[in-house]
Amino acid sequence: MLDRGDIVILATKGAYTGKPRPWVILQNSAFAGLDSVTVCLITTELVAHASMLRVDVKPTTRNGLTVDSQVQIDKIVTVPTTKINQTIGALEDVVLRDVSAAIAFFLDL
Repeated sequence: MLDRGDIVILATKGAYTGKPRPWVILQNSAFAGLDSVTVCLITTELVAHASMLRVDVKPTTRNGLTVDSQVQIDKIVTVPTTKINQTIGALEDVVLRDVSAAIAFFLDL
């Protein structure tokens, strides 16, 4: 089952991606049974002073990341669940709240 905040590895062809990369699941866990999932890209190419578009994530055993990373708030896509290779962990609650707040601001919700 895919839950909100899970970090998954998926490969999706697009303007910003092409190889397997980590993504965080954004959609409500109540919709885990759908054949698609809405995710946000995680990158290791860190950008300083980009707090409105990036949320910092430190590697932990819970999230499964191995290096400092950032959630790219402006890189949100919906993909088929069949594109997901594996779940490597989950964002810590405080980081997921920061991601949610940044997305709400970015999308003016």
